[in-house]
Amino acid sequence: MSNRKKRERTRLVVLCKTYPRCEFRLYATPAVSGEAWMIRKCEPPHTCKSASTRTDHAQLTASLIADAIEEDIKLDPSMSIKAVAMTVRHKYIYVTPKYNRLWRGRELAICRIFGSWKDSYGYLAPLLQAMASTNAGTVYERWHGPFFDKDGVLIEGAKQFKGIAWAFGACIQAVPYIRPVISIDACFMSGRYEGRLLIACAYDAENQLLPLAFAIVQKEDGENWRFFMQFLRRRVVKERFFCVISDQHK
Repeated sequence: MSNRKKRERTRLVVLCKTYPRCEFRLYATPAVSGEAWMIRKCEPPHTCKSASTRTDHAQLTASLIADAIEEDIKLDPSMSIKAVAMTVRHKYIYVTPKYNRLWRGRELAICRIFGSWKDSYGYLAPLLQAMASTNAGTVYERWHGPFFDKDGVLIEGAKQFKGIAWAFGACIQAVPYIRPVISIDACFMSGRYEGRLLIACAYDAENQLLPLAFAIVQKEDGENWRFFMQFLRRRVVKERFFCVISDQHK
C-alpha cells in the first residue's frame, strides 16, 4: 500500500471531554507532506461549556485586561484591584486572573490613557513654565540631590529628583495683607509613587483662608521640611515676620 493511501486511511477524531453528552466531532487527516494534520470536518458546532470555573488562563494577558477596563479607568484612575477583578470576571465569566496580572493590566490601561509614570516627569518643566507664564509672579523651585544605586554607592554626576515647591503670584502679592500667622501641614498622595503634599496657608483680615505655597516631596522628614520652609522664607514671605503653627511633627 502506498504512503498516500496510508495517509488517506489514517484519521484523527477529537471528541469533547463530556462525551457522550456532547456530540461535537473534529476530523483530521495527515497532510500530504510533513508531520502536519489538516482538519477535514468539524461538526456539529461545539457549544457546551465547562462546569468548573478556571482560576486563570494563559491567553488572558495583561493587554486584554487593559482593554476590558480602559473605559472604567478613564472614569476612575484610582480603580482598585478588586474592582478590576470584578470587571474582568463580568466580561470573561469563566476566568479569574491572578493578582499580579490584574495589577499589570491596570498599570497598562493607565499608561495608555495618561502616559507612563516615568514619562510624566518629562512634563514637569513645561507644566511649571505654563503655570508661571499664565499666573504673573508665580515662583517655583525643583530640588535635586545626589543619586545612590541599590547598593548605596554614590553615582558621580547623577542627580535624583527630591521635590518641587511652588507659589502662585496672586498669593504672594497678598502676603502684606494677611495676619502674621502661618499654618503648615502635609497630606498623603495616592498613586504608584505616593509622596506627601506640603502646604502653607494663612488668614486675611476677614478670616478667609489663603494658600501661600505648596510642595511635593517623598515623605515628611527634617530635610524635606527644611527645603519647603526655606522656599517659603526666600520666595514668598521674604523679610516679613511670621509665627508658624504646625502639628509638631518630629
